[in-house]
Amino acid sequence: MKGLPRVLMRALLGGLVVASMFASVGTASAASPGWQFGHVTCHGGKIKGGTYQSLTIAGNCTLTAKGTVHVKGNVVVRGHGILNTLTTGTFNVDGNVSVLAKGIAGLGCNDEVGCPTESNDHIGGNLTGNDAWAVIVEQEHVGGRISIVGGGKTKNCSSTGLLGGPFFATVHDSTVGGNVFVSGLRTCWFGLIRTTVGGNVRVTKNRFGDPDANEIITNTIAGNLSCFNNSPAAQIGDSGGSPNTVGGKKRGECKNL
Repeated sequence: MKGLPRVLMRALLGGLVVASMFASVGTASAASPGWQFGHVTCHGGKIKGGTYQSLTIAGNCTLTAKGTVHVKGNVVVRGHGILNTLTTGTFNVDGNVSVLAKGIAGLGCNDEVGCPTESNDHIGGNLTGNDAWAVIVEQEHVGGRISIVGGGKTKNCSSTGLLGGPFFATVHDSTVGGNVFVSGLRTCWFGLIRTTVGGNVRVTKNRFGDPDANEIITNTIAGNLSCFNNSPAAQIGDSGGSPNTVGGKKRGECKNL
């Protein structure tokens, strides 16, 4: 497979939106805009607008298409949980978002995934994926760092585990206040594209099934850009993107990107 085409990405993420529309209603569902919640665990269904002290995702949970969800504390996606904010709703988190082993998170929304308008979602703290099956970031503002370590489920690009398509990870069209660290992923595809990073970017020891994976292009990075021991090596690929603007040094595989 030559790259992970945008049409496939749209189909997969669109499938996430459609599938969540038919999910059963869970604990985070009975509310109206402005409703005040405590510490909530969603076991499936819609995450309605309102203010939450914290939010734990234990099933297939999707953000409402209207209104704003404001989480004052942290969001945790448990194993086999799916957090889908790829809707026209707004999802703002003051604390951290953590995607645990075997969890899946789709964050933000823009035309890449078929949204008519760009999202204005914010994560005040850090976004971390630890052995997560998929961390998909589209049009997101992250105040802290993004760290994706291990996981990815499988390198097999013929797999149909993620809503009829392969598992992958990406950070697209986003802003990150701190560092971006991606290491030990074993998945079909990864890309860091059109993202502004306030710190350093380090991409190391990843293995991808798609020979066109590991596209790191059209980013603005305040610190260093370092890429080592990846397969395939970091590349422009078939994206048609432009070189990265880097305030520090370009190192390793990313030296000429």
